[in-house]
Amino acid sequence: MTTSNTISSIHQQFLSNEKTPDFLFNELLQSIQQKDSSIHAFLHVCEQESKLTTKKYPLPVTKEMLDQYPLLGIPVGVKDNINVQGTETTAASRILKNHQSVYDATVIERMKNRGAYVIGKTNMDEFAMGSSTEFSAYFPTRNPIDLAYTPGGSSGGSAAAVKAGFCTVSLGSDTGGSVRQPASFCGVVGIRPTYGFVSRYGMTSFCSTLDQIGTMGTCVNDAFQLLKSVCGYDEKDSTSEKMEWEDLPDVTPIQSFGILASIERLNMDPFVKKMYDKVVHFLSSSYKPTTFDLNMLDCAMATYHVIADSEASSNLSRFDGIRFGLQRMGTSSEESYIRARTEGFGTEVKRRILLGTYILSNEFAGNYYKQALYAKDLVTQEMESIFLQCPFMIMPTALKMPFKFGERKDPLDMYYSDYLTIPSAIAGVPSVSIPIGMNDKGFSAGIQVIGPRFSEKLLWRIAKYIEEGIS
Repeated sequence: MTTSNTISSIHQQFLSNEKTPDFLFNELLQSIQQKDSSIHAFLHVCEQESKLTTKKYPLPVTKEMLDQYPLLGIPVGVKDNINVQGTETTAASRILKNHQSVYDATVIERMKNRGAYVIGKTNMDEFAMGSSTEFSAYFPTRNPIDLAYTPGGSSGGSAAAVKAGFCTVSLGSDTGGSVRQPASFCGVVGIRPTYGFVSRYGMTSFCSTLDQIGTMGTCVNDAFQLLKSVCGYDEKDSTSEKMEWEDLPDVTPIQSFGILASIERLNMDPFVKKMYDKVVHFLSSSYKPTTFDLNMLDCAMATYHVIADSEASSNLSRFDGIRFGLQRMGTSSEESYIRARTEGFGTEVKRRILLGTYILSNEFAGNYYKQALYAKDLVTQEMESIFLQCPFMIMPTALKMPFKFGERKDPLDMYYSDYLTIPSAIAGVPSVSIPIGMNDKGFSAGIQVIGPRFSEKLLWRIAKYIEEGIS
């Protein structure tokens, strides 16, 4: 399978009897066995489960079947912090090694009900903390475009699996940019939907205030088709919004779009700037560009890390080596607890737990966290004020192009990988990253289309317009 195989082209092959779902899976499995030993996109390939599923599909595949099951026979890569019943779910951490999921996450249940199957669990930065997939406890994932480069993170395995052609679409999680940034680095499409539009039930929490499951695909239509299949209200998720795809507002005539006034002051890679300008020029032929100031960029960055680290400290306290996961015996329960967490957590996770615990300590009485929540409201208000002037905005996904392994050793430097994706995450608004152009090393620049809450239909239309007009 190549990355040119889309959902529609696969379904056409099924309809013409050129391939069957079972044949496609065996083709993919062979490709994974031959190539993934160098890429390491997967932590676990669901070989037996996928074989059983694909053999259940009635043959021949008909149009009526595809109308009823819009993802019939489509292989999906799933980030390893999302539960898939009967498979190992570790969040790429040693503290959860050999932990078996006993139920399907809501998104898995929904995509299966629409005919898709999980081809494997993809690698990630441990507990979704990182921007390069170098912080997996097991091995780093490499960028299929050039193995010397990282695929971004934390959903690097999901992005790499789609780019390498191991699956048609994939699921990831985005807290501050962890779907869009790796999508940008790997030259695929990545969507972070409106916060609460996709159920998080069955996903291992990192930062509950910001975590959101997102989708990836080789083209705009595929990424949105997967999103359309998994979104909607879920009573099992207390943060879920009572909104279905059919309830989203229809796209109204568009007059303008937003561009960032301070873009020239950002330390941006020249190729990223060139591709951004190309998109702005293209859209300007149809819509009027409206310049806006995003004064809260630096504030959003600080806000994100205070909230994320604080909630990571709280959410990860359940991994104590007593109830489940890695267990280490000590002379007391406290010693057992310390030994399990010391051996089970990696460096980046320990760093964020320590920072979060310090922020929430009695010394500060939670004041930093409370101030961060207040700042979150300010970022949200600024984003909302922009959307009163224009229906959507354009920004680069990342300031820099993909980097090589070991290039960013300073944690602060690594954190700036999400500088332009964090504001929309803080505000809870949807954003889609699409690949534009290609430099001499084969890498594309990711450009974001960002809209107000529940503007997914609009973003689909604009992203598709850009994809067809430029790519």
